[in-house]
Amino acid sequence: MTDEDECVYVQGLSLSPLDVDGEGKWFSEEDGFGGDIADLCWHIPDHIEGGPYPMQEVMAIVPAREMYLHCRHCEAAIPEDGLVVILEQFNVYLAKCCRLLVWNRKEEENNE
Repeated sequence: MTDEDECVYVQGLSLSPLDVDGEGKWFSEEDGFGGDIADLCWHIPDHIEGGPYPMQEVMAIVPAREMYLHCRHCEAAIPEDGLVVILEQFNVYLAKCCRLLVWNRKEEENNE
């Protein structure tokens, strides 16, 4: 199962895939703040099945090409600077191609 959102609220700030560069640094023009996405705790959107979930800490940030060949939402090829944020219970692909956060529950990915 894959769920998507255009942005997520991380520590009270909206974060979109377009706000993040290939090194995991983010800047939100809307909020005027920025930093390293590895330092943030993530709120899991309410529409994700099985919730509500506790805030999730970032365990790692990896190049998306290490995990996927294509975007799981729009099937576009993964760009060189694509990133996946590994949270405690989820992997989140920052899909600039379709401007979405593509949420994948870790246990479901392990079963595929």
